[in-house]
Amino acid sequence: MGYQDNILHLFFLLVLLLFSFLIRLIGWDDSYFGHQVFRQLHSLNIIENYVRDGINLLEPSSYYLRLGGEHHLLELPIYQALSAWISGFTKTILSTSRSINLFFSLLTLLVVFQIAITQFNRETAIYSILFFAFSPLNLIYQSAVLFDISTVFFASLSYWIVARYIQGKCSKTLLFIFLFAGLYSVLTKPLYFLPAGVLIATHFIQQWKRPRTKNLLDYFIRHQKIIGLFVLITLVMFLWVEVQKQVNSSSYNALEYLSLQHLYDLIFYVRILFRGTLLILNPITFLFFILGVLLLLRHHRGSERMALIYSIIWYHLIFGTQVNLHDYYELIIVPYASVIAGFGATWIEGKMRS
Repeated sequence: MGYQDNILHLFFLLVLLLFSFLIRLIGWDDSYFGHQVFRQLHSLNIIENYVRDGINLLEPSSYYLRLGGEHHLLELPIYQALSAWISGFTKTILSTSRSINLFFSLLTLLVVFQIAITQFNRETAIYSILFFAFSPLNLIYQSAVLFDISTVFFASLSYWIVARYIQGKCSKTLLFIFLFAGLYSVLTKPLYFLPAGVLIATHFIQQWKRPRTKNLLDYFIRHQKIIGLFVLITLVMFLWVEVQKQVNSSSYNALEYLSLQHLYDLIFYVRILFRGTLLILNPITFLFFILGVLLLLRHHRGSERMALIYSIIWYHLIFGTQVNLHDYYELIIVPYASVIAGFGATWIEGKMRS
């Protein structure tokens, strides 16, 4: 009977996940459907240019965001180039571009499951992927023609590999994948890579005890591989900023978005609360999220699991200016918020069973 129950639960879970992906097919053939229509049309225009003229990642006429009458290169258009290349086989640009993002959203679902099972257990992982799959923000944007969906996958993958490394379960192959995923993240949307850095920083701070200097050196020696990869990825990020300065007119680069002005704006905090309850999660799962935060603070304050909370906090502190303007910048928060909410839901289930 227990085996049959497990099969029934698995079937029900798969049906729910399939339903969530069917929702994403709404407006599939309409290039004007959904939010951020300007950015989607801009991406489609880039892909069409690549299909017609060939792929050139730094070509001004192919990929420059027009701001104030000038063209500016912000992200390396890897997603657009991939869409253009595959479109050469499928002969359908819009459907191909949407399909690629749905594929990355499916991969991210698997990564969220792995993050939750690495940090907690299988029950939490199941709740986490359900909350992630039905996040309103994901339902809105995961089929959109935007490069953000692929970056969320690679940034989340980086976080999971760091979590595995901290637990001593990381192979050389995973470290190579971490390097690739990190480079993809910082060349497309560097701010999405922040949670992986917060995780290793959280682990370091928790291990940093007296004598301070000796423990600092010991930590760097013991974890030199992952720290070296972080340094390399960071250097590539700053190299990309220099490329932007050289290519863009007026030495324009993405770092000019950094500001702390949002911390003095009441509307910023109202938006964060609104998006947390209605976009990143929903009113019910948001309650699970709050419970998960309280449980982490009570039982896991000395664990690297706290990085799930710290990542959300530091992301909004550092990049709040961009987040305040665009709701889809919150896409990277959905995996971590879903895992925290899944942890809270698992606790509720345990109490109900007992």
